[in-house]
Amino acid sequence: MPGAPNPHGAPNPYGAPTPYGMLPPYPSSAPPPHEAPPLYGPPPGSPPPGGYGAPGPYAGAVPFGYGPYAYPRTRANGFAIASLVLSCCSIIPFFLAIPAVLGVIFGFVARKQIRESNGWQHGDGLATAGIIVGFIFVAIAILLVVISVTHAGSHGVGCQGSNC
Repeated sequence: MPGAPNPHGAPNPYGAPTPYGMLPPYPSSAPPPHEAPPLYGPPPGSPPPGGYGAPGPYAGAVPFGYGPYAYPRTRANGFAIASLVLSCCSIIPFFLAIPAVLGVIFGFVARKQIRESNGWQHGDGLATAGIIVGFIFVAIAILLVVISVTHAGSHGVGCQGSNC
């Protein structure tokens, strides 16, 4: 039932608009009747379908090694991730060795938590990497401090005249 033409001259395929808040009128023609649902099973008068035989002695049993439920996923330990991230942040000279020290501490905390989680957490490799990288950057920081102190002492920085 096309309605009045729209401003462009074409007929409106949706019919006349209804006022706001009112429902459009129910169509006067009844919807087509539904077909009967399909019949399931054999047609009437046919022999019954063949069976699969009697169930075995362990019908419904779950095979060994497989549970009926999916095991929940393990989660990565947050301290292990933080350990590696903080240890790697020590490459920025502005931070000095503070993130490396925190990375080593977080790495040891993470390894302890992972051991105590009975397999529910993973990330032992991340924690170990954070500990190793952290110790490397702490060693580099100590080496740089020692070099700068010995270098400054050999050139008389801080000495003025005979005040040394």
